[in-house]
Order: sequence, then C-alpha cells, then structure tokens
Amino acid sequence: TSSSHPDPQKWHKLKTAELSWTLPSGINAVRTLLDSNPSSIPTKVYSPPISEITLEDLEEGEQYFHLQMQNEDGWGRVRHYRLAVDSVAPTDLMVELAEGTDSSSPTQGLVVSVTEETSGISHYEVQINGGEPVQFAETGSSTIILNNLDPGHHSLTIKAFDQSGNSTLTNFSLATEAFSKPVFTEHPSEINEEVIPVIKGETRPNSTVTVTITQVGLGQSAADAVREYHVVSDANGMFTVIPEGTFSLG
Repeated sequence: TSSSHPDPQKWHKLKTAELSWTLPSGINAVRTLLDSNPSSIPTKVYSPPISEITLEDLEEGEQYFHLQMQNEDGWGRVRHYRLAVDSVAPTDLMVELAEGTDSSSPTQGLVVSVTEETSGISHYEVQINGGEPVQFAETGSSTIILNNLDPGHHSLTIKAFDQSGNSTLTNFSLATEAFSKPVFTEHPSEINEEVIPVIKGETRPNSTVTVTITQVGLGQSAADAVREYHVVSDANGMFTVIPEGTFSLG
C-alpha cells in the first residue's frame, strides 16, 4: 500500500512515494526494484527484511515498484505497484470561437487546444462572468458548447485540468447579439365554436417557441384557462400553432 500514492490506477502530483507492506512470519529477506517495466524481477536485497520504503525524486510518467519476499523455501512471486506521477501543469491553453458561430445565438461553441504530455487532460472548467464554474468532461483539444447565454458581453475563465489535478487557465471574451422577440403574423380576428384557429408567427430560424393561450370562459378554473404549446420554427423562422380542440363561447 501507499500513503502518498494510494490508488495505483490514478495519477498523482507527488514526486516522493511512501510504500509499505506486511511481512508474513518466516520472511528472512526482501528485494525491491523501481523501473519503467511493469513486470521486472527485483534485484536489491534487504536482509533483514524491510517493511516500508521511501522513493524520492520520481520521474514524470509511469514507473513500477517491484517487491519480492524470501522464506526458507526460497523467493515468492513478485508484486508490482504502479506509480504514475505528473507534477507539471498543462501548457499553451488556447481558446477561439468555433467556425461558423452565429453571434446572435444563445449557444456558442469554444474550440480549446492545450498541450499535456504526461497524464492527459481530465476535464475543463468554464466560469462565465464570475459565476460558479461549470465542468465539461471533454478531454484533449475539444469543442465546448455553452448554452443559454444572455445577449451582451461575456467574460470567461477557462481552466484545463490534467489527470493529476494540475491546471492552467486562460481568459476569453465573447459577445452575443440581441435578437428580436417573436411576432404573430397571421391570426383570425374572430373565431367560432366549430373552427380551430391557425396562428402563425415569425422568429429566429430553427428555434423552439413557447406559446400560451389564455381562454377565460364561464365556469372555467384559472388552471384550465391556460394552454401551453411548444413548436419549432422552420429554416425561415416561420412557426405555426394549432390549438387542441375548439374554443367555447366567451
């Protein structure tokens, strides 16, 4: 086991490793080795046997500690412990808007590129206008999608984290343009009980539009008076709403 590098499957920042093991009864010697081969046979003998060791100045990357014990019957099988060290933060974090980004869209794409030579990128964090950081699971050079941005100027702080938790950051600014509110273009001025009206409007292309219709009639509760519809505008920004059922008098 290791108090400094407790999970051999993960990466760690520390370059000094503390390892320990239990000596069963009858053990008269151990031998150890540290190298980059996951299956080496250890060669350094300790007699009397030791039960812990400190390894200093570990190299960046993956190394393996090998341990073997000896009793009166000879040497036992070798145990191998992976030590993965990455103490250096990622570098050269660059951010730019994705190609073809619509500045009037509340959804913006950020193309991020970064240099990470050892453990690899774990995730990114993006802080918008000083708010709470939002985590993105993209790794390496990726595209991060930001949704629901309000119109206006936005200051971003982007952090890239490697598998050891080292990070680097950069700042980026973008602006989203305001867009016009939806408008109704066609609707009947009068309706009757037999005809379901067709209501048409215009907004941004390929956008979801929420339409509410409030119908106040005799004996109708407030909850029943409101109907909500969700429609999607076409490539030209046109949308159509057809209410469910006919309208009553009132």
